[in-house]
Amino acid sequence: MLEKLKLRKINIRERVLLMLLVCSLIAFLGLGALSLHTLWHVEDSVLEQEQSMGARLSEKVEEFSEGNIKSRLKESAEMKALAIDKELTATARNVGILADTMSLILQHPENYSPRSLPNTREQDDIKSEVPYVHYSPKLFKQGAGGLAGEIGLAGNMADLLRSMSKSYGRNRTSLYVGSGHGYLVCLDIVPDGGSIYPSQEYKESFISTYDPVERSWYKLGAGVDKPVYTDVYIGADGYLNVTCVMPYYDKLGLAGVAGISYSIEDMYHQVADAAIGRTGVNFALDREGRVIFSGLTQGLLAAGGSQDLREVDNKSLAAAVAHMTAGGRGVTSVSLYGQEYFLAYAPMESTGWSFGSLIAREEVTAPTREIVANTEVAMESFRERLGSIFAASAGKATVLAVLMLLLVIYISRKMAARITEPLYRLREGVREIAAGNLQEKVKLETGDELQELADSFNTMTDDLTEYMKKVTQAAEDKERAQAELHTAHSIQQSMLPGALPERQEFSLKAAMKAARDVGGDFYDYYLVDDDHLVVTIADVSGKGVPAALFMARAMTVLRSLVQGLKGEPLARIVARANDELCASNEAMMFVTAFVAMLDLRDGRLSYVNAGHNPVLVGRAGRGFQFLPVKRNCVLGGVEEMVFVQQEEVLASGDMLFLYTDGVTEAQSESRAFYSENGLQDLLNKTGLVKPQALLEAVGQDLARHVGAAEQSDDITMLALKYR
Repeated sequence: MLEKLKLRKINIRERVLLMLLVCSLIAFLGLGALSLHTLWHVEDSVLEQEQSMGARLSEKVEEFSEGNIKSRLKESAEMKALAIDKELTATARNVGILADTMSLILQHPENYSPRSLPNTREQDDIKSEVPYVHYSPKLFKQGAGGLAGEIGLAGNMADLLRSMSKSYGRNRTSLYVGSGHGYLVCLDIVPDGGSIYPSQEYKESFISTYDPVERSWYKLGAGVDKPVYTDVYIGADGYLNVTCVMPYYDKLGLAGVAGISYSIEDMYHQVADAAIGRTGVNFALDREGRVIFSGLTQGLLAAGGSQDLREVDNKSLAAAVAHMTAGGRGVTSVSLYGQEYFLAYAPMESTGWSFGSLIAREEVTAPTREIVANTEVAMESFRERLGSIFAASAGKATVLAVLMLLLVIYISRKMAARITEPLYRLREGVREIAAGNLQEKVKLETGDELQELADSFNTMTDDLTEYMKKVTQAAEDKERAQAELHTAHSIQQSMLPGALPERQEFSLKAAMKAARDVGGDFYDYYLVDDDHLVVTIADVSGKGVPAALFMARAMTVLRSLVQGLKGEPLARIVARANDELCASNEAMMFVTAFVAMLDLRDGRLSYVNAGHNPVLVGRAGRGFQFLPVKRNCVLGGVEEMVFVQQEEVLASGDMLFLYTDGVTEAQSESRAFYSENGLQDLLNKTGLVKPQALLEAVGQDLARHVGAAEQSDDITMLALKYR
């Protein structure tokens, strides 16, 4: 029979069937082994049920824990949102009372007698909760004699300010009416009850610079007809504030703005103790997705940041913030700070803000893990008892199993020799192919699947040969593309200005480090004539080759217009550049830019900030401060825009530091930003050194902050020292 099988070609299925028949005969003789296998199966089933029961227990406990904490979080968030909302609504009513009372006084002066209040320019010190009057520098210079009657009438607001201030406790708060003529009637609440001036420097700065008409709260209040809240801003006292404002009127129309300002820190203290659990955190967002107050001091949810959290890379957080700013309420999960949190949120309808509460999922599931661990201990004891029972049965079956194993091995070896002979031949052929001989062909004529496999290997070698040709071509194409990018980088670097002839009036240094082979940042500097130096720094939207091309166009347009329209105001030149960049801008790209012209004779600096980062100016004895910036549109966005030009006067030894957001938004390995505050601190530590030394100091500090993190944006800096 074996001879007949040798002559007959059978496929693999038939060979496996023959092997199963032989093994079945052996298995029949080993009925005892089958019984042992049955016992093992019973043990496995018991253990499987044990594991399933533990998993179901864990799932049910976790569901209960999550449901309970979500309910508590939601209830807490809604209650706190309602409480804060009520307080904000009450403040809005108070602002309305201030505005209506001031309007009544100005429209019916015959019903009131003038009252004198302490004046910041005449009083050495003013205490907390004492009403006072303050004249803006402009009004003081012009003389307030013509307004003495009106200011005396405004003094009648003192009693209302005192009465209203009682409802704000010791929280840092300011209640005031600011006149369009430039005077302010105000009552400040300081937590310690002392002076309203935190320092002598603050007092001098407040008296000499504070003009209510120039404050953002006044501009907002002058354009509305009901109480509204400002965005979070840094107040004159250096604290993060939010203000509710409303206009008041005299017989001629708009006369000024009434307002009540809160300290964001004090507002948070009202809800900080209400966090649930040891990982619980409360925070609030404004309509733009920015954090107003928070229990966190670092990271995305830290208070005082200007970032719109709807645009962060964290998709779960961005989606939750989008729902919060849309006025939604509910509970969701977010990934934050390397772990998962439950987030409950509710709207504060009077301001359009949203309140949120966080708790780590790990804290919620901790009781579940403890229950599962205790269950596992009990199950382990049960497994030990079950194992001792089966061990006795396994010992008796071992001898029979060994004998059966020897018999199966003997028969299997005989049968495997016939089955595996073609496989060995196939293996040898594959080894030749693996060694690189793609011309090798495997020849088998078994008439079964092995022959089909050999044919497939032969086809594969042909395909590999063709594939190697394609890979070689692809490598050549990639090498050519890298060479072209290197050439583009060299061209871009050559467009940047070289060193200017040495002048006694100034010294400057600039540097740019692209995040890719080519970037979208650029800087430029040149002398329009012997007395005027122009410096420019800009950041094109996007990265790579498109940004580099738009950068070249923007740089060329700006320089040619400045040189071609010599004598024209800088704002008009920038407007012309914007119109030219908008033309044929099908890619919808834009560029932020800071363009400045320095008169080398007297240090007068004219500048236009087109949506760019604020520039730092360093002065002797005052350190580095941000230049005041008026809002202008970016270049290339919208045609026919009007740009605002500003001016400063530089003294001998003063410095300018220009930069792109690649500096302040450089991220460390923990994704913390370098930030504008970090840059300002570093410049103040370095001082008014030479431009080259200043750039080196910033570069070294950036490298320390970033560490091993990858550079994500172009880094461009320019330092200029006058005389």
